[in-house]
Amino acid sequence: MIEHLNGVRETVHFTENSSVRIFHNTVKEGYPLHWHNACEVIMPLRGPYTVACQNKIIQMSQGDILWIGAGVLHQIYLPETDDGERMLVLYDPRVFNEFPELSAVAVFSEPAVLVSRATEPQLRQRLQDILLDALQTEFERGYFKNIMIYADMMKINALIFSHLIAGQASRSKSEPGADKPQPTLWEAGHMSMIYHSCGYIRQHFAEPLTLEQVAEQTGFSKYYFSRLFKLYTQMSFLEFLNRCRISEAEKCLTDPEQTVTAAALACGFNSLSTFNRVFKQVKNCTPAEYQKVVHRAHEHPVIHGTEKYVNEFIRHC
Repeated sequence: MIEHLNGVRETVHFTENSSVRIFHNTVKEGYPLHWHNACEVIMPLRGPYTVACQNKIIQMSQGDILWIGAGVLHQIYLPETDDGERMLVLYDPRVFNEFPELSAVAVFSEPAVLVSRATEPQLRQRLQDILLDALQTEFERGYFKNIMIYADMMKINALIFSHLIAGQASRSKSEPGADKPQPTLWEAGHMSMIYHSCGYIRQHFAEPLTLEQVAEQTGFSKYYFSRLFKLYTQMSFLEFLNRCRISEAEKCLTDPEQTVTAAALACGFNSLSTFNRVFKQVKNCTPAEYQKVVHRAHEHPVIHGTEKYVNEFIRHC
């Protein structure tokens, strides 16, 4: 399925006038560690599937749905059985910029979100229905096919992001001290402000950002902003800033010519010891260890099989 892989970066080639690619994969194959600028959705149709996203192993059962954000390092392992079947969708996420709601939440979304048949049956069923609708549209190849499929993918993003926000609200209300008077955050307009602040941090993470600077963008005091930020994101300002920096550092370290020191400086760390400490906290390994694993994966890639586009799958649904 991977057509062009340079190191661990995959270039996704969309067809003319399209921003979505749908694959119906039945060949026993795995894909090495890689990342791409497209978002990806995976749904095993028959048999289990195993995916690694940023050092986390995700075991998927038949019918589970996995959403992987753009720029996330991931690897798809060789299926255990020969009769497996799965659907994969790659789509350009830049349309998020046209919708303030999506673009605000997208900067804070998890690198990968698993919607399981066992734990989220209703949401999983809704997502599956949308994916099968996209497959049907692809199969029919009508004049407005691309628009209809992209609309389906936006529905999927909206449902997943709504699920994440609801989870954050639930966790914040169950934390110790939640019975004390709280700002009506989840009903007021503060949510958009916090998520736009996340976007600002993502854009300027390589700079020497401070809590005061970001709070000033909102008009709140740093103390009140810090409280709101923690309530919404479930992490402190510094934790989120470091998460952004480490995410970028992962990409830098995939370059064989990039040194650990250069990666640290490029991502906003002015101390190598701090970079090593934070990287290990987030990734459970040092930058040097991570770089060694990535380069080993590149030197000994998984051999790919073949693929085929959606054709007769709809007839078996």
